Amino acid sequence: MSSGISGTYQAAVLAAQELQEAYPGRTVRAVDSKGAGLGTGLLTLRAADLRDEGLSAVQAADTLDGEVQNLCQYFTVDDLMFLRGTGRLSTTGALMGTLLGVKPILWGDETGHIVVHSKCRGRKKSVETLAQIYARKAVSPGTRRVAISHGDCPEDAQALADLIRAAAAPGELIICPHEPFTGSHVGPGMLGLFFFGDGR
Repeated sequence: MSSGISGTYQAAVLAAQELQEAYPGRTVRAVDSKGAGLGTGLLTLRAADLRDEGLSAVQAADTLDGEVQNLCQYFTVDDLMFLRGTGRLSTTGALMGTLLGVKPILWGDETGHIVVHSKCRGRKKSVETLAQIYARKAVSPGTRRVAISHGDCPEDAQALADLIRAAAAPGELIICPHEPFTGSHVGPGMLGLFFFGDGR
């Protein structure tokens, strides 16, 4: 998980150092995903691809360190009260946003922090905005994986997948429920989009 939102990367670095000392003949490397959820999943699948291509662990880690800066991770939430609960939004802001039907688009920035990218009015517009970001930023989509995760809203995930395919069909499109660890911070209705693009 991103060093910008968790201590897990630093813990992994320390564990890698200890393992390297205990097993000097082995190679152990930690890669900062600068993201979470399926962002980390896409990097893991990419690591497996690099292994299958014959790259060593060191070469694969070096490649991932470079590619992570192009891993786009965008998501929207349906219930602003979950953002209030994590301190990302004030109670007043959450109440006003809910009354106005505001649906923020958040993203993992270059430092791995979760920040607001833009704001939309209404769920449909937020789903369309995610697809527009993909259409604008995706690089070589026909040879890449795209992943969509959702917080118990499979219909919205499918609607986003349809828009993604219409914009530029990816080589592989993965749709799955969002994992519960970060899911508890964003709540039901969370919809995330993960892909490799031109910068983050």
